[in-house]
Amino acid sequence: MSNSGQSKWLAASDLRRLRENRGSGHGSEYVPWLKIHEISSKGQKHQLKGVTTGRTHHLLSSLEAAYFRLFDWRTNVVDIREQYPMLPIEATLDIANDLGIKHPNMTKVKGKYHVLTADFVLTSTLCGVNYKTIALSCKYDQSLVSNATIARQEIEKIYFDKYAIDQQVASWAIITESSIPIKLLHNLQLLTPDIFHLLSRNDIERVKHFLVNQKSQHVGALRLAELCAEHIKLDQRVALNCLRYLIYYGFFDIDLKEKFNFYSPLIIAKKGEYL
Repeated sequence: MSNSGQSKWLAASDLRRLRENRGSGHGSEYVPWLKIHEISSKGQKHQLKGVTTGRTHHLLSSLEAAYFRLFDWRTNVVDIREQYPMLPIEATLDIANDLGIKHPNMTKVKGKYHVLTADFVLTSTLCGVNYKTIALSCKYDQSLVSNATIARQEIEKIYFDKYAIDQQVASWAIITESSIPIKLLHNLQLLTPDIFHLLSRNDIERVKHFLVNQKSQHVGALRLAELCAEHIKLDQRVALNCLRYLIYYGFFDIDLKEKFNFYSPLIIAKKGEYL
């Protein structure tokens, strides 16, 4: 990221973030502009380990955390960047001036501002070839009646429309809780993918080998974990977490968009052998 965002308008804390190259990089190397311990927030804040990026993500509300789980599960998503800075600060200051509104995030020090951030910048791929990057504003429906929120959204929209090429972002959109597939989100929370990095690949392979050779497949994950503990001498909790991993990655013929629990019968999908 260019230091062009460094100016007389920036708050001291944001000058420090700029020097630390916050908001730069991709994948595991990306550093969010804001981290959860640095701000006060009315909503619950979350730190979740990403499957897609392999790094810890800083989510500033439960709504952001919910959408993060959905993005992280999608196989066509290749990068998730949260708390993405809208730099240079002069850009959003000019937009606010053109709109005839006060720039949000003014500090107590006259003439100093905090950088505005987009909740997510998401990169996805189509057939593994064409990449598309979109900026997303994650807001509760009820917040969109606030004049201050509406003004901020307008600044954000104009910013990404105007600087799309510079920021390598194709488009911008607002997402709210009304678009969340509740059953899928519940299932993803149940599978707790943020623990997958703690699993041993050897344990996962042992569970897979056992399942492929297990004659009775029409049993739930809890029963399968018990069988793993009995037959391959794997800790039952570890076995259940390996099964969570295999369910998440489609080893079983199960639709996670429908109701699921650990008693639901599991059948190995035909594609499972390639996982």
